Formats: sequence, C-alpha cells, structure tokens
Amino acid sequence: AATDARDGSDDPERSGGSGSLSEASEDDAPTDISRGFDDDLLAQLPAIHVIDGLVDYYQNFCNWMYRHVHPGAFGAAWARFKDCASADRLVLATLSVVMAVAVRYLPERHALLSALPNGTREEIGERFYQVACEALARYRAESRALSLELVELLLIRTHYLTLSKNESEEIWAIRGELVSIGTAMGLHRDPTRWRMPRELAERRRWAWWHIVLLERWQCFLFGRPLSVGSHHFDTLMPSYVDPNVDKSGRLFLPNIHMFKLADILGDIVDDAVSIRPVPYSRVLERDRELVTWMEDLPRELDLDEYRLARSLASPIPSDMRLGVLSVIIRTSYYHIRFTLHRPYAATASDRSTDSSKKASGVEKNGSHNANHDHHARMAQSLDTAASAADKLIQLVSQARPDVLGNASLAAPAHVHWGPFHCFSAAMFFSLQLIADPNQPGASLFRTNIRRVLDILGMSRGVHIADKASDMLLALRPLYDADVDVDGEEAGVDREHTKEQVIALVKSLAFPYHDSSASSGVRSHHESPRSNGGAVSPIVARHNSSSASSPSA
Repeated sequence: AATDARDGSDDPERSGGSGSLSEASEDDAPTDISRGFDDDLLAQLPAIHVIDGLVDYYQNFCNWMYRHVHPGAFGAAWARFKDCASADRLVLATLSVVMAVAVRYLPERHALLSALPNGTREEIGERFYQVACEALARYRAESRALSLELVELLLIRTHYLTLSKNESEEIWAIRGELVSIGTAMGLHRDPTRWRMPRELAERRRWAWWHIVLLERWQCFLFGRPLSVGSHHFDTLMPSYVDPNVDKSGRLFLPNIHMFKLADILGDIVDDAVSIRPVPYSRVLERDRELVTWMEDLPRELDLDEYRLARSLASPIPSDMRLGVLSVIIRTSYYHIRFTLHRPYAATASDRSTDSSKKASGVEKNGSHNANHDHHARMAQSLDTAASAADKLIQLVSQARPDVLGNASLAAPAHVHWGPFHCFSAAMFFSLQLIADPNQPGASLFRTNIRRVLDILGMSRGVHIADKASDMLLALRPLYDADVDVDGEEAGVDREHTKEQVIALVKSLAFPYHDSSASSGVRSHHESPRSNGGAVSPIVARHNSSSASSPSA
C-alpha cells in the first residue's frame, strides 16, 4: 500500500521536521479500502460504532498505566482510515490491538460486550489480536520502514500479551525488537539534539521510556541481562502536559514516577544478574534509592487504607484511576524491594540454622566477629524483605475485592499483576520456612501464604493464578507444619519429604514462564526453556537468577 511505503530514515530531525505527529509522509497517495484491500481482515471487525466505542473505552479506562498509543496521532489516523482516506495496515493493526485490550478491561454486562460476537472476552480479544498480527505481517512483507507508529503498535501488543501472561517468551522477543528499533530510530537520544515540534519530541520520549520500562521489568522477571544500560541513553522523561488536557500539569505524575522506578530497577537488575560477587554495600545503596523513591511518591498516590478503598469504589473515573495506579505502582515497589534483599535474607536463615552448631565449637575471635557482622547485615535484609512482602500481600488483598466490586471496574485487567506479585511474596515466605520452620515470624509467614492462596482463589481460571496455586500447594508439606505427605506419620525423615516435594515441583511450570501446554500462536523466537517448565526457585535456590552471591 502507498501509505506503507514510509521513509526509512532514522534521522529524528528529518522525521520531525514536517511538524506532523506522524512519522509517515503526508504526501502518500491514499488507497480506497472499498477496492478489496484487506477486506478479509476488515470483515472480522465489528460495526464502526462499536469500534469507536471500544477505542473510546481504551482511551478513557485502559491506558492509565501504559500510555503506549499517542491519543491524538492515533485518533487522526483512525479518522482517515474509516473515512477511506487511508488504508495503512499499521493503523488497522493498532486498532485491532486497541480493541483486543479494551475487551479485556470491559466489566461484565457492559453494553459493548453485548454488541460483540459470541464468545468469552478472552476469545473475542484473541480474534482481534490475530487480525492485528496478520495486518502487521502483511505490512512487513511490503515495507521494512521504521516509525513511531510501528513502535507504538509493538508496545501495545505487549500490553495485550501481559494480560493473559500465556506468551511470556513472545513478550521477551517483542522487547528485543523494540530495543533494536528504538535505538535505530534514535529514540535513546533526547529530542533536543534535533529540531522538531514539542509534541513530537514528547511522543518520542513516551515511546522510549515505555521501552525502558518494558525491558527492565521483563529482565527483572526472567533474571536476564539488560540490552540497554542507563549510561547508553540520555532521553529525558516526558514533562509536558497539554493545558487543554490537564491544567494542573499533574495528570501523568504517576506514570513518570513509574519510569523513575524503572530507572532504579535497571541498576538493580545489573547487579542481580552479575556473574561477579556484588558488595552488600551496593544492595544497601540500591535500597536507599528505593526508599527515597517511595518518599517522593506523588501525594495523589499516597493513599491510606480508607482513601484507597474510596478511590477504588468510586464511580468517577479520575478517582478510580488514582486508586488503581496507587496499587500498581506501590505493589511493584514492594516486589522489587523484597526481591533485592531476598538472596541475602536466605543467607540469614541459613546462618541462623547453623548457629547452634557453631556455638558448640571453638572459633577464632577475628573470624567470629567477621561472621557476626556479616550475619547482622543478612538479618537486616531478612527484616526488610519480610516487611516489604507482607505489605505487598496486604495491599493486594485489600485492593482486589474493591476493584472487582466496582461495577465500572469489575474486570481483573486493572490488577492483572496482583496474583504474580503475591505469588512471588508467598514463595519468599515459603523458602524461608523451608530453610527454618521454627524461625521468628514463622507463624506470620504461614498466615501470609494462606492469604495469598485466598487471593489466587479469587482468580481461579486465570492461567498464571492457577499455576501459582499449584506450586504453592505442592510446596505446602515443606512450609506448613500441620501437613503430612501421603498421610505418613510426623516422624518421616524431612529430607526424604523434601526430595518428594521437589520432584513434584520440578514437574510444574513456573507461573510467568511459558510451558509446553501454552496456547496461542508461538513466536518465531524460542527460548531454550520455552518448551518446558522453567526451573523452580526452590530447585535453583542457591543458583538464583534474581541476585548474585552475597559479598561482604
């Protein structure tokens, strides 16, 4: 199509010199879509008024955290498309993913759902998503041009895929593609290096920081190295807000604060996946950065339990938005913080179980003092990690019923990371109990695991929640003192029990990782582990990808 034949130059000055928000040439000859152009794909879309309703719903309710698609540029492109002034396949693909995402956010009994074809919201969303994939494939068969429109399409694809979390390796592959395209387009350099309209510059900044957020979160989840370090780019965070959209200028402060958390996360991941020992002083330095970040939380997000409940139960979208963003951003912080300290907390547990043995032996004073100091540091990490994991579970357990109880928000998409956050916290507590079932706080740890199982039960039917429940229940004989294995007496050797449980856990798929039974269209990119369950944390406990070995 003529509209697909874009200028492939990655020179931002040339791309932005026209003053248009679109990086496509405005001189491209329009193609009349009534001539049979992609009619097989268009036939799979609903009526125009339903499409408009889904687009409006996406803009109003689905992009609170991830502003992947520029509203003004996409709105103008969609208007041209439906007026037959354009047949741009990128517009068709982006439109289809926008609808796929919107369907996943629609509450039950919403009028738009009744106007869509029969099927569950997951089935309807998947049909729209497959239309997008086919439109993108056809675009790429004719053009290899790079543009902001392509970047935004790939970003919103990851939004859709994270809602189901069935294709985590596909998200990883798209992440790599986005990093390659973004750097090729110069998005990693701040737009002030070139002359371009302010709104285009801001659009480029939003796109780049969404790439950074995506990559760092995925690296954090998988325990894989970053492709782009903080010293590889100088793009500033977005700062301008159109007064016509928000006169206060504070509308996007939550999003910017999430970008700041991603900035800190990059350094944490760098240390975590390092093959060299990491000084414990570095961990404390990163922790101080996290604490400072939390202290600087925008006041709109610093909600106590009552104000959070009011926001989540409110029928006013602006109030709901702040409540949802408060939960998303704070749970991400707690997850990162307890993960930062988790390996050192495990070391503290190991040392506490060995303390009685050492007490009966003779130890040199110098060695004893050094070990005591090191153990004190590890105990500090255990306290910090346990506190963060406890607060995470408490926040999700409070927020999830309020979200699901709001008729305007009664879909789990807004808190779709909640089950995985809670599973990670519960795994931390279970590993602590497996290492030392009688340690101080053991009762609290078990209570938190039971709370997480209740939270996961509220998401029954969601793949990630079901896999998380299966793993926690499989581990139960090792962390719950009241449970026997196969009805055997309490005197059964604990090591034999542990071997049995670990053998079972090894057969289970880790919640965020792809399994051999994963449904959907497979990516051309296959991870070495994508055809089977990932190594469980309990199996790889002393070889964790989440952090390197503690070092004094």
